[in-house]
Amino acid sequence: MIYNRGNRADFDALVALGNPGWGWDDVLPIYRQMENHALGAGPTRGAGGLLDISTATDLPQLCDDTIEAGVAAGLKRTDDVNDSDEERIGPAARTITRGTRVSSARSFLRPVLGRPNLTVRTGATVTQVLVEGDRAVGVRVTDGGTMTDQRAALEVVLSLGSLATPRLLQLSGIGDAAHLRGIGIDARVDSPDVGQRMREHRTVTLQYRLRGSVQITSADPTAPLDIDPQFLTSASDRQRTAALFRRIRDLFGLEPVASKIRRETVPGPGVQSDDEIVDAALDLGYCGYHAVGTAAMGPDPGDVVDSRLRVRGLRGLRIVDCSVLPTMVAGNLNAPIMAMAWRAADLMREDA
Repeated sequence: MIYNRGNRADFDALVALGNPGWGWDDVLPIYRQMENHALGAGPTRGAGGLLDISTATDLPQLCDDTIEAGVAAGLKRTDDVNDSDEERIGPAARTITRGTRVSSARSFLRPVLGRPNLTVRTGATVTQVLVEGDRAVGVRVTDGGTMTDQRAALEVVLSLGSLATPRLLQLSGIGDAAHLRGIGIDARVDSPDVGQRMREHRTVTLQYRLRGSVQITSADPTAPLDIDPQFLTSASDRQRTAALFRRIRDLFGLEPVASKIRRETVPGPGVQSDDEIVDAALDLGYCGYHAVGTAAMGPDPGDVVDSRLRVRGLRGLRIVDCSVLPTMVAGNLNAPIMAMAWRAADLMREDA
């Protein structure tokens, strides 16, 4: 529900990495077109779109005190945290309207459920991408114990997320050839970066490690994945984690919120050194469910997809989910993936 769009620098970095068409000036118009923001239209937000966005207008006193403490710490107070890239503090934007969560399905899918060229199936599991020669031609689906093959007229689009997409690619023989052969899968496309380069948020610290991984452990689609995010294994991540933790702790030591706090309970005032802070983040934190990068786009032959989200090594196969992001955005993935899907739809129409 949190609607953080990411910063200009996040998207411009995609272009700098060799992915034209994904810069902030390309993505901001998409955000503005799809948004129906309760604060109204402006240079950085939209109104009248399909996606309802709101912010809290009547904050509890404790929340307001925390914001004022942030101001005392040097942050700028704002009603819209997506309005600029300054160091800022304010109520979170969220996809909520009249007390009800607004999902992407409710905003974009439900209005077109009656289209004759759309079929929605739930409770079904895709277990394999069907390949003939060098082209993806469909998917194999299991549903209630029954297996069927669904053929695609133009192309197959995978939108399973940063964990399930690399799983399906590997099960279909697209991945590190040596690893696939080792578990009994014939390699169709040797693409070693499938499942690699994973980045993920650690909720205590919002820091990430560059080279986590996701690998299948068996040719059995129901077998568990081997997921290794490698949280806080680099010196730079550990240092930034400690610095950010201390800044948050300092903020809660400022008025008007400080006098409302009796004591720090977790991790507790005894946690002071960099190592103690990092250990607390690893022991007490958990993943942010914001994984990216496991099918990252880029211009190099080893990158899993190109800047048009087409899987290298096969025709007719495209990926539209956050696994294609080679870098992390500054925030949650709810907003970025909707904008990416909008952009991907344009790419598919252009390529049809």
